[in-house]
Amino acid sequence: MRRERTIQERLRSMTEIAQPHLLATRTDFRADTESTLESMGADTSRPSSRIPLNRTSCYARSFGNPQSRLFWCDGQLFCGLARDQSALIQRLETTGVIRDFAQKKLFTHVEPAEIGVEGFDWVLRIVPSPRVSYVYEWCPAMWRDAALTMINVLSELLARNLTLRNPHPWNVLFFGCQPLYIDHGSIVPFQGETFWRGYEKLCRFLIHPLLLNATGQSLVGRRLLRDVHTGVRSEDFPNLASFTVRLKEKYREGDIAQFLRRLHKAVEDTEVPDPQTKWTGYHGVSSPEPSEWNSKDTTIHRVLSDLRPSTLLDVGCNEGRYSRLAESLGLEVIATDADEICVNHLYNLTRTQNGRILPAVIDFTNPSPGYGVAYRWFPPATERLASEMVLGLAIEHHLVFGRYRLTFDEVARGFASFSKRWLLVEFIPPGADTNANPQEWRPESTVWYNTESFIGALRTEFCSVTKLPHTDSERILLLCDKKE
Repeated sequence: MRRERTIQERLRSMTEIAQPHLLATRTDFRADTESTLESMGADTSRPSSRIPLNRTSCYARSFGNPQSRLFWCDGQLFCGLARDQSALIQRLETTGVIRDFAQKKLFTHVEPAEIGVEGFDWVLRIVPSPRVSYVYEWCPAMWRDAALTMINVLSELLARNLTLRNPHPWNVLFFGCQPLYIDHGSIVPFQGETFWRGYEKLCRFLIHPLLLNATGQSLVGRRLLRDVHTGVRSEDFPNLASFTVRLKEKYREGDIAQFLRRLHKAVEDTEVPDPQTKWTGYHGVSSPEPSEWNSKDTTIHRVLSDLRPSTLLDVGCNEGRYSRLAESLGLEVIATDADEICVNHLYNLTRTQNGRILPAVIDFTNPSPGYGVAYRWFPPATERLASEMVLGLAIEHHLVFGRYRLTFDEVARGFASFSKRWLLVEFIPPGADTNANPQEWRPESTVWYNTESFIGALRTEFCSVTKLPHTDSERILLLCDKKE
């Protein structure tokens, strides 16, 4: 019988690292803190275009840095820079470093903003404006890729005697399946104390959850990540503590570049388990050719082609059959499912094919709430992921029966909370889903579980509900619209 690897064995590659030597002390690149925007040719003569800071909305917890801030304004994300921080990033921009980071797919692209904001000497606009998902909504493969991106960022900065002040996971966003660091204001001159403090954050919010996932404890890590202050602490997991403390102490005065190379390899080699679940393969082929489409596929394609929603959210996406169909039409697609293995499969496939779908692990019955003061540091999923159209295919009966047991009214309300206009939802009559467990169908449901009752509930949230014809089965497609 195959012996299960212990967590100590899984961590061994991350603890058996070469002997340390002297800390890199390069001085070939330093922040010119004496520079001013005027001396560097920046245009600061636009006071009329400056807007009050209180007209903006702070992103996550970036309000804690007096010299830089990420903020939203008119639906776009900006980075405001002041004083020394502005001079440093100006120099990195004029020497081509910022552009180089973007070309290497480490940082987002930025451009000078057309607005000024009180309190900041320079404002950059992040391009394109991102759709935000947070670390507690990422699948394990996304945790690993985000950690690798963060390590690569730290390595590139170290080569220039720089580091990050705030390597928090909310400063990494996925643009489709590409993780990019967004906070240019977090770049600071290298100091060992700052680096190791950042390393602790990297462990708590990315490496520790990844290691827990490797030992079958992904759910534990995901729940702890919702504590945006502490994440997964090594103090709470003795096996992780031995790794974190020993590694930090071994390299505190050592070769940081070598440390980051070995850390990168260890994270890259960390296993992401891929067990089969009851939901993997639920929709069959994840991306069939048009010649293989059934009547339902054809109907959905026609609806999406005709309506052309600007954004689409696929709820209960499974492995992404209909997310990928929508993506093929050039739509911006977010795909969510409660099963992280299915989301892993979709993420890996989309990343391999350089796709643009943004996957997320979200339970429709318990979407991520808001966190922080007045719930505004990290807004709820219903706000961040709300889309012009929502797909709810082959999911309605799983919400009503099984472990969820929602009413039709709750199902309709849940879909409406994510939809800005349309909902394309599928009603599944009893016995129409051969994959469903017959014991999950509630005996008393024969009285109320029917198309008319479901349509009645949908009409409390949507102005119109239209049946769409297709001939493959007893399943019924319904197109709902919030406008008359």
